[in-house]
Amino acid sequence: SRKVVIGYRDAEQVKNGLEWTIEADGWLVHNDGAAADTLLEDGELVELTVPLAALTTPLAANTEFTLEVKPQTGAVMNLTRTTPPALEKVMDLN
Repeated sequence: SRKVVIGYRDAEQVKNGLEWTIEADGWLVHNDGAAADTLLEDGELVELTVPLAALTTPLAANTEFTLEVKPQTGAVMNLTRTTPPALEKVMDLN
């Protein structure tokens, strides 16, 4: 089973246990050179994909939302973003 839970919240809804994936090329930085190592360690970077199809109300323009990355132990990391005035099918909200 997965050790990290991804949650979503905005002014309209809260969803926990969202599906997420790491693409084959999703590991951007490995410190120890272990390509098969799936433990995110200090200084490493990985890109997660979190589909939001499970939302009751889809994201709309100018919506503030938070993705909560909840590890099995340790602190929760909140990523808060606001959607732009116009939305495209795929966007980078860096």
